[in-house]
Order: sequence, then structure tokens, then C-alpha cells
Amino acid sequence: MLELIFAYPAGAWFSLLAAGVVIGLLAGLLGVGGGIVAVPVLVEIFEFMGVADAMVLPMAVGTAQANILIASLSAAMRTGAAGRSTSRW
Repeated sequence: MLELIFAYPAGAWFSLLAAGVVIGLLAGLLGVGGGIVAVPVLVEIFEFMGVADAMVLPMAVGTAQANILIASLSAAMRTGAAGRSTSRW
């Protein structure tokens, strides 16, 4: 686990943390989707890390979508477990 943490430069971790704070504030206060902030930040971080130009945008979009999917599934499971879901699947 520590190898993964130290594999990225400290600047990348700081940028991701700051982007997470901005994404959370925008989503909570304005209802803006996180992809608006996450994708450009991830593009810059991937370019800084030396990812091939052809892969930067697909990786940024895919990473942002995976993050949104995990958050959505988590919220849906907690809502269902609490008995507040109105869906009839």
C-alpha cells in the first residue's frame, strides 16, 4: 500500500485533495456534477505524470465516471437498506 502512495509525487496528491474539496463544495452548494472539475484536474495530473497523450483524456473521463459510479452505488445501497427507496426492481 505504501508503494502506491509514494509512487505519485506530493504535488499530485495535493492537487487531488484540493480538487476533491472543490468538487464536494460545488456539488453540495450548487448541485454541480463533479466531472466538471474532476476531468480537467485529472487531465493535468495525468499529463504531469507522463501518461501518453492519446490516453490522458480517456483515462481522466473513465476515472471520473468510475468515481461517480462508486458514489452512486453506495448511496443507492444505503438508501435501500434504510427502506427509503421507492423503486420496484
